[in-house]
Amino acid sequence: MVNQNCRVFLKLFAMIKSIIYSITLIATTFLTWNSFSKTHNYSVVLFVLAPYSDPYVPTNYTISYDEPECYGAGYICAIYVEDTDIYTPWDAPYIDYVGKPKVDIYSSSPSSLSYGITRALNEPGSDSNPYYGRIYYELE
Repeated sequence: MVNQNCRVFLKLFAMIKSIIYSITLIATTFLTWNSFSKTHNYSVVLFVLAPYSDPYVPTNYTISYDEPECYGAGYICAIYVEDTDIYTPWDAPYIDYVGKPKVDIYSSSPSSLSYGITRALNEPGSDSNPYYGRIYYELE
């Protein structure tokens, strides 16, 4: 009898734990997006890439309000992107991607963000002319 009560308690505990985890995940997603959208009420956002990191990984970027400092030749150090190039809670494949640029969506279309990064890496120097509404910074 005691063993059966213990099993029931463990199943109930596991169910409650799962519910709490789900609620926490939903609340975190909402709060992250809500704070991001309140602090960014303009259409262009500056993201700075961690030095020498992969420019096609969204989590390598952080939002910045200052002009970027580039660290090395041939590397992307920052990008200005429009709001439509930023993951929302509804289209992000991973929770960590919410509020990050959509740099991981590979495409050969000249209007894609990944194509613009490849183009910037293949051409020396920072591109201060908007290319499909984006600006890519790199050091020569």
